[in-house]
Amino acid sequence: MEFPWAQIRTVHYAPAPHGTVLMVAVAHAGGLLYECRITARRKALLQEWLEEVAPVVHFYLSARPPVY
Repeated sequence: MEFPWAQIRTVHYAPAPHGTVLMVAVAHAGGLLYECRITARRKALLQEWLEEVAPVVHFYLSARPPVY
């Protein structure tokens, strides 16, 4: 799914307890919550994603106009 950053309230993410799965939840400004799981091919790739996702989410959410 694609959402304009202006419509996103928060993004939560975490690795699944076992394996190579990244769990992502996007809270929409309208109150809806969208969840998905993304499977990495290797644990090393999952680690890369976890290291890179925080700065990206912070950059885009801090640059958007306030959501009321």
